[in-house]
Amino acid sequence: MKNGALRVVSTFCALSLGVPLTVPAQEALEDGWERCVNTRQIKRTAVIGDQSIIFYMSGKVIYHNSLPRRCPGLGVERRFTYRSSVGKLCQIDSITVLRGGGSALDRGASCRLGQFRRIDAEQAQMIEEKTDQVPEARPVPPPEPQPFPPPDAEEPGKTGDRSPQ
Repeated sequence: MKNGALRVVSTFCALSLGVPLTVPAQEALEDGWERCVNTRQIKRTAVIGDQSIIFYMSGKVIYHNSLPRRCPGLGVERRFTYRSSVGKLCQIDSITVLRGGGSALDRGASCRLGQFRRIDAEQAQMIEEKTDQVPEARPVPPPEPQPFPPPDAEEPGKTGDRSPQ
C-alpha cells in the first residue's frame, strides 16, 4: 500500500508541476515531421526565399522548414541567427534575420519557425533549384501601330492654302 500511495503522490506532483510522465525519445511527429532538431547536428543551412530554410544535418539528414509566415528580408540577406538554451531548435523558436555586410551585422525581422520535414538530397536539390531560377525576362511586344486618321479630303478646286481669304 505504501508503494501505491507513493506513486499517486509522485504522479500528482509531476502533473501539478507540468512535468510529462513519459519523455519521448524523439520530438517526432507523423510522416517525417519533427518539432525540433538538435543544434549540434546542424552542419549548414540554405535559405530559400522569405519563408523556407533547408537544414543540412550530420549523418546526411536533411530537414525543410516552411515558416508559417513570410519573414521580411530573409530571402535577400540569406542569413539568420537563433538562440537555444537547450541545444534544440524547435517550431516554437524564432530566428532573426541578419542584415548588412562586413563586420557590422544588424538584426532584422524575427520570425517563428515551422515544423521540420525530413527530406532526401534529391528533394533538397529540387527545392533549391526551383527558387534559384530567375524568371526569364520576356520583352513586352510594342503596341500595334495605329493608322493615322486620313487628312481631310480637299475639295476640288481648292488649293492646299488654308489661310482665310
